[in-house]
Formats: sequence, structure tokens, C-alpha cells
Amino acid sequence: LEEAWNDEYYGRNGNWIWEYELEIPEGTIGMADSLFSELPITSVTIPGSVKRIPEYAFCECCDMKSLTINEGVEEIGAFAFECAACYWDDGVITTLTIPASVTKIGEYAFAKFGYLKYVIGLDDTDEVHSDAFAGTPYVEGWESPMLMIEDGVVYGLGWATRFDDGCITNGVLNIPEGITNIAEYAFSSVYDFNKVILPSSLRS
Repeated sequence: LEEAWNDEYYGRNGNWIWEYELEIPEGTIGMADSLFSELPITSVTIPGSVKRIPEYAFCECCDMKSLTINEGVEEIGAFAFECAACYWDDGVITTLTIPASVTKIGEYAFAKFGYLKYVIGLDDTDEVHSDAFAGTPYVEGWESPMLMIEDGVVYGLGWATRFDDGCITNGVLNIPEGITNIAEYAFSSVYDFNKVILPSSLRS
């Protein structure tokens, strides 16, 4: 894979390509350590035939805006995606889906990985290093919306200390039972959800 990538990336005449969407071919079984690190890759798709994503494979690929890891991948090596997706001005990765086949995630594998808030697919049986997601909102508990409620009326959003204290989970804003009213413009400046669950107690 390394030789094929170099031919494609640099081109036959050595011209630099400034943005690249990478889809690793199905049937590829391995990659060298640090193979794609620090390259301007905007989109990555990794097939299930690659059983292990090696150390530093996509480290500091700051332009990354899309990452797909397919079912079949079993291990994500240390520092594999450290500091990837860290340019936030044009598209950000806030949710990452880990396939069920992945059972091991190494040290700092997704450390400082952009604005990552939600990780889907992990369970208690997976071997995930304690620093695998270091420096991301997913574990650091950066500002997270929580409802400001007084006398059954939602006036807006304040900030929780951790994401699991907040009212938005995986893009869903959940307004709890007991709320009777929502004030005008309560959510006018919030863009972090795409679905709202309203309680049966709500009157207006």
C-alpha cells in the first residue's frame, strides 16, 4: 500500500496534492506505521480487511473531516489518529462510530481528535486505553448544554461541567417530563442538536 500511495499522492511528476480523499481498497490487509501522518487528507475510509490500524497511521492529519472505520477492523494502534481533524473552520467531526469488531484501542489513539463529543459502539468489554481519547470533549467534559429551568419553564441553555450532565446526547435535545412551557428564543443560539424530544407535560 505504501508504494501505491506514494505514486498516487505525489503524482508521476512529483506534484504535491493539497487535499486528498483516501479510500483504502478492500482486500488491503496492512499499513506501515506513520504511513499517512501529517498529510492533507480530508476523508478516510478504512475497509474491514485491515485488521489493525497501526501506530501513528493518520497522526496529525489535521484536515480530516470524515472518518469511516468499517466492520472487520479489530485494533486501533497508539497515536493512530492523534491530532487529526483539528482544523475546525470548515467541517468538524463531532461523532465517531467504532465498529463492534474493534476490541482494542491504544494509547492516545484519538487524543486531541478535533471536537469529538460522541463515540458510538464502545462497550465495557473493549480494551480501551485510559488516554485513548485524551484532550477531546468526549472525556474532558468541555462545555456542554444543560437546560435552564425555573417553575417548569425552559428559559434557555446553560453549561454543564460534563457531557453526561447535559441535555443533548448524540445530537438529540431531550426536554424532560414536568416542563410546561418553553420561553421565546430559548434555543435561538444553539446549533448542536438535530432532533428534539418534547414531554407530554408541555403546554406551550
